[in-house]
Amino acid sequence: MTRYKSWLFLLAALLLAACSKDSEQAGGDLPDPGPVLPETKEAPLSLFAATRMAVIDAGEAYDPIHIFLMSGETATTTTHKTEGQFIYDGTWKSTIGVKNPHNCIYGFSPATAASATISTSSTYNNGAVLTLKNISPVTGSDICVIVGIKHGTSAADVAGVPDQGNFYFEKGVYNHVSLLLDHLFAKIDFSVRIDADYHKMRAIKVKKIELLSDKTLKEVAVPLTANADNNSPIGTITYAVENVTAGAERPSGIIYDYNDDTNPDHSDGVDLPEDASWTIPGYFAPGGEAEGAIGRHLLLRFTYDIYAYDVFNNNKCTRVRENCEAINSLSDVSGLAGLLRGQSTTITLTVKPTYLYALSESELNNPAIVVNSD
Repeated sequence: MTRYKSWLFLLAALLLAACSKDSEQAGGDLPDPGPVLPETKEAPLSLFAATRMAVIDAGEAYDPIHIFLMSGETATTTTHKTEGQFIYDGTWKSTIGVKNPHNCIYGFSPATAASATISTSSTYNNGAVLTLKNISPVTGSDICVIVGIKHGTSAADVAGVPDQGNFYFEKGVYNHVSLLLDHLFAKIDFSVRIDADYHKMRAIKVKKIELLSDKTLKEVAVPLTANADNNSPIGTITYAVENVTAGAERPSGIIYDYNDDTNPDHSDGVDLPEDASWTIPGYFAPGGEAEGAIGRHLLLRFTYDIYAYDVFNNNKCTRVRENCEAINSLSDVSGLAGLLRGQSTTITLTVKPTYLYALSESELNNPAIVVNSD
């Protein structure tokens, strides 16, 4: 009998141990809750739409947009500055969330064009100074700053164009915003064509176009003043222009590169048309009519290949010169230096030899580029 009691006691102990082990693994009668996550006050921040004032380049991408989220416990205090981006990959996504109840958004696009700092002499709900550094005076991007926001708890709340001068919003459970942006640079539309007579003998395929400047930018300071009247918040912008250091490369903005062109017909460059139907935008920092203004010190550099027609092979094009370069000064183009930010002009460029009436083989393979302003 004692032996049976010992066996029963041992069996009970084993069952108790097994139950204890099962309880540790499965959490008893409750499912395993997983790791405990730290508490956070952040709420999602999402971009519904972005719109530019007086759009001068509807096809140009905004992505990515650099944003400063200035936040605090009240509308007149700022305890946190959070930097992030709105990034587009089919839909807009934000790299930051909203933590505090009172917030302001400032920023610029594209984020790749510059680095930036932000400051204020008052409180951020009244305005700020956005200072862009490491910024080229010439570029292929339409550089813009945020001049107004619209906030709501749903996408429907933020449909439509935001008013200018509003940067402030109060945190919600969900935070959808729309942005309004305005231009910092002036624009040149380069309309490029080939001379019709020359085209009978040669074809030109453009591989790269670069806008150059004999001046550079130290920084661009953009004062922004909040208002409730839908007026532009942008004050007098300071474009800190400097001379290019002796021996240094000129600042360059690539406005076309066939390596980035997704058109399969442009795999070896753009075959220039005769009708100037191919137009490429470029941008520069405006500085007025002063002699030192960037608009008076612009150049354009072309990289291109030349093709000859083989009359013995169904006029098939054969490349006769590769990676030719031509640099043209734009300093004599009327009205260019006087362009203001957001304004634009068109410059027509025609590729042709200097003397069409006495073409030698050498001249055919060394065409000039003639600059005309429309």
